[in-house]
Amino acid sequence: MAALRSRKLEVFANEIADLTPPRKAAIIAGYRDTPWTEANARKRMQKDEVKTRIIELEQERRARNVERADIHVAYLQRRLLEIFDASVTDLFERTPEGKYKLKPLMELKRSIAESIQRVKIDPDTGEPTEVILPDRLAAGTLLMRSLGGLIDRQEITGRDGGPVEIGPAQLAQLDDGELEMLQQLTLKLEHAPVDADANAAD
Repeated sequence: MAALRSRKLEVFANEIADLTPPRKAAIIAGYRDTPWTEANARKRMQKDEVKTRIIELEQERRARNVERADIHVAYLQRRLLEIFDASVTDLFERTPEGKYKLKPLMELKRSIAESIQRVKIDPDTGEPTEVILPDRLAAGTLLMRSLGGLIDRQEITGRDGGPVEIGPAQLAQLDDGELEMLQQLTLKLEHAPVDADANAAD
């Protein structure tokens, strides 16, 4: 759908899609601020062309957000991989005397330099004397989690370690979304495949 013919309506629809409160969205769009601005804004939102345009704008924003999130995740995964692959040998160079010393910071690979957590500098020579790199194991673990290779599991028990009790009183505290999730989980458990070996052991 193309932009609305009315500039005010188009601005209003964009503001609503950006989660601006209706009254404020109307004022930003150029409508007068009166005691009826809020009510008129909500009526305006229900017009077919405006409602359709708002839905379209919201979908465009969600698509952009997903794309940005994918880019950020890919970047963070790449950085975690660089940290995990970092080797202490990348930090040193061999002197003519056959000894090893820390390379000047400006000569380090960019991926290594960006991974450094802390550096100690000799106040007399200005040369680095100690370089602290991130925890490779922690970086590898976080990378595996981001790729779905590791799944955190948490056991939930009821009072005194017993089973979780779900009765009318507990269900009354759940909203519609939580009830739907509970129903889906129950159906999934009911249709889960039975372990034949476990039954035979019983």
